[in-house]
Amino acid sequence: MELLLPDMTALEVVSRLRAEPTTASVPVLVLTAQDLAADDKRALNGQVLAVLRKADAGRIDLLHWMASLSAVPSHRGSGDGG
Repeated sequence: MELLLPDMTALEVVSRLRAEPTTASVPVLVLTAQDLAADDKRALNGQVLAVLRKADAGRIDLLHWMASLSAVPSHRGSGDGG
């Protein structure tokens, strides 16, 4: 998901997903062109699998990441790209 969305931020979307039992374990990858502020990094930490910058993530990287999702036991990652 892009960090900046038209009607709400990705932080709000993730918060809403985590609050609902039916979507709490949905894995989330944030892909953005933005540099994250320290506050945003802290807010996403543990809530998303990874935060990738578009400039740093190529198509192959994304395909590899998506393929690895089946091996991830939980949605909660470090939020720092790993």
